Order: sequence, then C-alpha cells, then structure tokens
Amino acid sequence: RCSRDWSSDVCSSDLRQVESDSPNCVGAWNAAARTSRGHILVQVSDDFTPPMGWDIQIMDAISRAGKSPADSVVVAVSDGHRKDDLLCITICSRARYRQQGGELFAREYEGVFSDNEFSYRAWRDGVVIDARDRMMFTHAHPFFDKSVPIDATYAKQNSIERYREGRRTFLLRNPELEALRWAGGEQ
Repeated sequence: RCSRDWSSDVCSSDLRQVESDSPNCVGAWNAAARTSRGHILVQVSDDFTPPMGWDIQIMDAISRAGKSPADSVVVAVSDGHRKDDLLCITICSRARYRQQGGELFAREYEGVFSDNEFSYRAWRDGVVIDARDRMMFTHAHPFFDKSVPIDATYAKQNSIERYREGRRTFLLRNPELEALRWAGGEQ
C-alpha cells in the first residue's frame, strides 16, 4: 500500500513496468490496467503530482460515499485548474473497469477525447464520487501554465489532427450526443 508518495518504499513491491506495443497512450494505459491486480485503478499522466496519502484519500472518499472498492465507482478529484466535469485523472474500481468492457479507455481512441468519453459515461451512469473539494492532484500542464514547456509528446497528443479524430470518435461512439457536432463548430 502506497501512502506516502510515488517513490515510497512501501509502494516498490507493487510497482511493475508494463511493456506495450501500442502506438498510443490509450493502448499503453489499457495494457497496464489489464495487468493490474488492485481493486482501484488509477491512471495518472506524468504531468500530475498526487497529494501525500493519495491512496488513503481515495479509499476515504469511497467510504464516505457509502461505497466499497467492490462497487462500480469513479472518484473525481481536482487538478487545481478545471471547473468542468472532465475527469482528467482516471480513478475507478475494478468493477467499473469490468463494466466498461475491461478497458480504461475505448481502444478506438489515440488519446484526445478518451477522457471525455470516460467522464461522460461515468457521470451519465451515476457512478461518480465527487471528491474535487477534498483532493487535488496538481497538474503542471502547458494549457493552464504557460511556464510549463511543451514537449514532443504533448505536441503530438494535442495536435489539431488528434483533436479532430478524437472528437469524431467520441461522436461516433456516443450518437446520442450528435447535436454537439454543431456546438464545436465542425460540420
């Protein structure tokens, strides 16, 4: 159990490197989720810093909601910037993971909009435990903080082409949201 920080010795026995031949982050995240063993899955990108005791805080949020890790739950945390309902950190129970077909994110995505779909479906299905007022994973992201450098991975993941493809995939996979096609300016 990791209750201090990412580099805690307490965690070291549970950490495993997962190799993936996927050409994108979604495939790599799904590969890691498939090999995980815990009841709660947490996908955190390299531009986030969790708070001290983050794992205990997640379990406390689930408990306060009257749920257990065996239930289908998603925990919403703050990133210090977003005020909308996008879940920019994926924290879900294994039950929710299974409910989603054994993927954190749908394999049709390369990256962009995969979190939009995860968020949309979690809120729609009523499985979100909102802990944004109690827990923050600090997000050092160039979109919010211009002093954070844009690296090649960020530029590739957030290109106009990836955005358009992700949005197209999102609308195809969620046809009930077709009206949003007009809201975003693309026709």
